[in-house]
Amino acid sequence: LTSRYPLVGDRFTPATITTAEWSYQYWPGAPKDERLFYLPTDPGQERDLRAGRPEIARDLRAAYLGWLHEQNPQMAAWMEAAERDPALRFPAPAFPRSG
Repeated sequence: LTSRYPLVGDRFTPATITTAEWSYQYWPGAPKDERLFYLPTDPGQERDLRAGRPEIARDLRAAYLGWLHEQNPQMAAWMEAAERDPALRFPAPAFPRSG
C-alpha cells in the first residue's frame, strides 16, 4: 500500500491506496468522491470502476484502515467515525504523527 498522511492542516484529504493492480482514492465520509482504477489496463486512471467492483474498494479500504490502526489507532477510529457522520470530517482533531 502507498498513501500519504490523510490530513492536511485540519482537513481530511483523500488517501490513495495503490497496489500493483489497483489505485483506490479513499475519502473518509465521502464515498461519492471515491474512485477505483485498474492500473494494468488504465494506467492514466481515467475509468472509474468503483461502482462495478465495490468488493475491491472495500478490501483496499480495510487493508488501509488495518495498517492505520497499527500506526495511529485514534486516527483510524476517527476516520471510521467520519464515515458514519460526515460532519466529523471538518475540522479534524489533532493527532500525533507517527514516524
